[in-house]
Amino acid sequence: MPESLPDALPILGSSAWRYRLERHWARLPRGWNFDTDESIGPPRAALKGGVAANGDVYVLSRSAHPVCLFDASGRFITSWGEAAFSVFVHGLSIAPDQTVWITDSGTHAITVHEPSGKPIRTLGTPGVPSPPLYAKPLNMPSDLAFGRDAIYVGGRDGLSIWTRNREPIIRWGADEPAPGTFNIHGIWLDAEENIYLAHFDRAVSKLTRLS
Repeated sequence: MPESLPDALPILGSSAWRYRLERHWARLPRGWNFDTDESIGPPRAALKGGVAANGDVYVLSRSAHPVCLFDASGRFITSWGEAAFSVFVHGLSIAPDQTVWITDSGTHAITVHEPSGKPIRTLGTPGVPSPPLYAKPLNMPSDLAFGRDAIYVGGRDGLSIWTRNREPIIRWGADEPAPGTFNIHGIWLDAEENIYLAHFDRAVSKLTRLS
């Protein structure tokens, strides 16, 4: 049994790796939730989040209030993005400049927002998927990661690498049944900018950057 504090919050781990679990840390306004009626679309749950430089926490969900913002104590601050995304909205990432990037698989586009939610720009053409074997993204983008000099985007159309000026550099691994195919669910980088990919077929692969 996990050790418990007097307030009954469980302690997980041991030695230097001990954590207090607060399962319902994010306190939404009364009547709000991260899950709604699944009969009208895909599962609508909390999908992904990000922590801003000031400690505020963003949570993306497939719900009536897609982006919710909380302070470090879990207190609700605000929400934005109502009716702005599809029911297949997929990922949220915070850039080094603190802009918020939303990958929307349903619209085949990526939108960039100020922390307040104000739209700044769009990558891709909303509602117009790129053909999977064509050289230009985007087709069902699911996730992205920020490198030192580039942005890495994963989705049904494989992996594409963009400059900081939002120009695509290279793309490979389109959605065809062949060796080297990438149908990407998640993407992240390490300090050397090696690329790790979580695929929809439950595999995880690594692309080692060569000098």
